[in-house]
Amino acid sequence: MIHVDQPYVSGIRDRADSLQVICVMGMAYSGSTLLNYCLDGHPRIFGGGELHWLLAPDKASFDWDVACTNCGTGCPYWTKNLINSLSLETFYQGIARAFSTSIIVDTSKEWDWFGRVLHTGANREVMPILLVLTKHPLRHLASHLANKEAFSPASQHVSRWSGLRRQFLMRKYVARFHRWYQRLFSLMPSDYITHRVRYEDVAERPWETLAPVMSSLRVENSPLVSQPYRFVHHQIGGNAGTHFIATKNWLGGESDVHALRRAQYQRSDGMFLDNKYQQLFSASEIKYLFRDYKYRNLCELLGYDTDPLSTNRRS
Repeated sequence: MIHVDQPYVSGIRDRADSLQVICVMGMAYSGSTLLNYCLDGHPRIFGGGELHWLLAPDKASFDWDVACTNCGTGCPYWTKNLINSLSLETFYQGIARAFSTSIIVDTSKEWDWFGRVLHTGANREVMPILLVLTKHPLRHLASHLANKEAFSPASQHVSRWSGLRRQFLMRKYVARFHRWYQRLFSLMPSDYITHRVRYEDVAERPWETLAPVMSSLRVENSPLVSQPYRFVHHQIGGNAGTHFIATKNWLGGESDVHALRRAQYQRSDGMFLDNKYQQLFSASEIKYLFRDYKYRNLCELLGYDTDPLSTNRRS
């Protein structure tokens, strides 16, 4: 079902003059902003970010403006006129014209969005490349619990009750991850070019990791994909930590950022592997997860060993 690192083979239509969209799918905190930055560094590719926000039906009620994450409402590219002119029927064509590109990255993550937009109006002529982004379940769990549940390091919890609550939340999120990816894999069409990319590989060797994607796009790979913080990126939405490394400013202010996350990003000037689970979880909690059958099933589903430090990664 998932064609891992499968290069493009000539098929139904000629891709030479087609508008191509890299449809990035994965859960929140899986590394999609970093991936978008890497792809945006390529001279032929525009990394648009979470483009679905541009057509959110309730965006008028948001307490924030749907605008360029880097420039805000003053962006010279994502102008108010451009954003207001976009429609579902010609969505990707409008963005391609505005940014003078034939390859767009959309990190909206959800197949519900891509299934809708790709089957509407002129978007039916788009050549989609599906990219499933995964992150090791232990790393991913730490990111969600730190950001969604304000988890603090296990060393700060001594009561039996707090320990049981932590285990409950860990199991809850593991089950949620498993359901989400099972649903994604069941919905994804089998006739689209598809790549599965690990966050870990993007963080450690982006040029080699993205080479098969470039082959599918029929463009030459560029060393600039390994320099995501060299350029100014004009994406919609995205991760506050990745944005901080690029701009040294926290989206929405520093006070709302988890202490472990803040320290992790503030001591980095470039790409790094997210290992905050080592501070967030105790050794006994990690062993507890390794014994949990749902966690093991999730690792199997995504092609990881249970231990993120293992050198025996599954293909």
